[in-house]
Amino acid sequence: MNELLVNRLKNARNKCGLKQQEVANQLGVKANTISNWEKGRTEPDIDTFVKLCNIYQIDCAALLTDVYAFKRIGTDINLQEYGHIKQYRNLDKQGKLHVDTVLEWENERIKELSNHCNQEPEGKNFYDEAPDTAEELERLYPPVDIRNLHSHTG
Repeated sequence: MNELLVNRLKNARNKCGLKQQEVANQLGVKANTISNWEKGRTEPDIDTFVKLCNIYQIDCAALLTDVYAFKRIGTDINLQEYGHIKQYRNLDKQGKLHVDTVLEWENERIKELSNHCNQEPEGKNFYDEAPDTAEELERLYPPVDIRNLHSHTG
């Protein structure tokens, strides 16, 4: 079974506070069967998979879509990043503008810190130049009035 799917199912069981034996009892199987599924050794048939999802209160179609869409994306993106992408897609035009602007700012900040760090003598840590307090952060990167963002996007 797909490793990501196995992990999602195990996490769903734990989130529900269920033990493998409890799930096995509900499905009418042995506890080691649940263990084997969670270790990827064997997998349930489709009917049992649907029952398992119902026990865990998760949408089996959405789970499969997420897992296999993530697999197609590849390993250069983690599950949390994939979740951010899904949330981004739900934003309206203004929300996407906010996110895009913050990403541009943050990438520019990291590039500047990286360039500055590369000019420092050996032994200087990249994070030595990072602000230590909220006040210092605000001094280095003053807040921007988001009502004026549209003028910066062209």
